[in-house]
Amino acid sequence: MEKEAAVDSTKIWWPLGEHGDEFRTLVESRTPALTEETVQAVEAEVPELVGPDPRLRELLSLVVSANLENFAAVIAFQVPAETTFEPPAAIEHARALAQRGVPANSILLGYQVIQRMLTGPVIDAVQTFVADRDELVRTLEAVLALLVTQTNSASRAALRTHASERDTWQRGRGAGLSRRLDAVLDRTVTDAHHAERALNYVMSGNHVALIAWLDDPDRPLDMVEAERSVGQMHGVSDALLVPRDERTLYCWVHTPDGADMDQWMSVAQDVHEARIAFGEIAEGIEGFRLSHMQARSAGAVINASRRPEASKVVRYRDVAALSFLVDRPTESRGWVRDVLGELAEVGEDRERLRETLLVFLEEGENAVTTGERLFIHRNTVKYRVDRAISLLPEPIGSRRFDVGLALRYCDWVGSPVLSDRNSPGA
Repeated sequence: MEKEAAVDSTKIWWPLGEHGDEFRTLVESRTPALTEETVQAVEAEVPELVGPDPRLRELLSLVVSANLENFAAVIAFQVPAETTFEPPAAIEHARALAQRGVPANSILLGYQVIQRMLTGPVIDAVQTFVADRDELVRTLEAVLALLVTQTNSASRAALRTHASERDTWQRGRGAGLSRRLDAVLDRTVTDAHHAERALNYVMSGNHVALIAWLDDPDRPLDMVEAERSVGQMHGVSDALLVPRDERTLYCWVHTPDGADMDQWMSVAQDVHEARIAFGEIAEGIEGFRLSHMQARSAGAVINASRRPEASKVVRYRDVAALSFLVDRPTESRGWVRDVLGELAEVGEDRERLRETLLVFLEEGENAVTTGERLFIHRNTVKYRVDRAISLLPEPIGSRRFDVGLALRYCDWVGSPVLSDRNSPGA
């Protein structure tokens, strides 16, 4: 008996033990929702990790989901804690951030947000399988230590890659111009004359900024095509093109005689596979900065769109109000639900009613022109509009602008109710 007791005392304890497979199944079932919630938190607290390029958000999502899935596998298969975890998405994400000039400290902050966001759900999952209080405390300590170790391993890999890539990029072509541009944008350089000398671009007069990027991670931007396209834009007297990384281009065009924005956007539509966001016409060095910020906001709306094929080229003026909603997703979903009530619900019927009411409001509440746009009879328009209005929580009255904006949000981003159902705990 004493010998058996001695053998038992040497057994290695592992958190969750026989429940490892069940824990892994539970975590993996919650991974999509947890990933989206975590990415939204990172976007709110460290927005530069997501940026205007949808590929950055996609890579960050892959980092979070890989973190969750690998962590669950470590528990299930009892993988040693010291095993290195370096997800490929973390490497690619860090490389892209380095090319954009995002500082290493931002990456570290991002991984801290990820770890914080995952800690609560992991605790909840562990509590599903451990009832005894003392055992729960012991298990949580071990499980959270594994989570911290794994997250730190991934962040160290990202930081190493960032340092190496940043060094390479700074030595590369265009890095000096990119750094000088940053100095103008962040107001380190405030004098217009000095900015002109640094960028070799005229700061007086009118500017329009645009940002172009590619979704394909394996296809670099074609600078020759970009320069040719800018040359086709009527009225451009000067242009500044600054590659931010292999797939993203910042551009400013100078137009002393005004801008034919419709023609410019038509040219942009023909740029192969690129998504392009335009700012508005603005004057002087402050206008140079302002138009760029507007282009970034328009780019964020493109990225948030549920129909990217329909939003290849966007002008800030056309989505300015939406950009403020997109910038604060949690508050926006709540506001849209409050404004639309039952009309915000998921389903083809609700979507059809929202579309009809939106076009009806855009057409000045004219059923005939609404029917022509939607290819339906005016009586069908009236029926759908009446049904849509009946679902609103308040009479439409003076809330026409709010209702129209909430409908546009749904048209671009989708139902806020759908977003809520995809969130943890739904």
